[in-house]
Amino acid sequence: MTLDDEQQAKHTIERRRQAYCRVFGGGANADDRLVVLEDLAGFCRARESIFHKNTRAQDVLIGRNEVWKRIEEYTNLQTDEIFDLLMTGTLPKIVDKSDADLFS
Repeated sequence: MTLDDEQQAKHTIERRRQAYCRVFGGGANADDRLVVLEDLAGFCRARESIFHKNTRAQDVLIGRNEVWKRIEEYTNLQTDEIFDLLMTGTLPKIVDKSDADLFS
């Protein structure tokens, strides 16, 4: 990855991080924000095991949990931290179709 590619990737990450923070971190009424985040935390099993004896059900729970982790990462980490996680493979490298080529 060239320096220019890295700067473009970080710009994309920062733009997305700021949007997540506005939506989930401060743009809404504090009470509404807590209600939504608590609902999502329960739905995504943010604070409990995602194990299920049925593997299909467990796959669904894993997907939900990944959504919660994505929200947490983009609202709690800085741009460089997210970039480093993407580069080390800790986060999926393909962020979405529009910027997949930044991480190939």
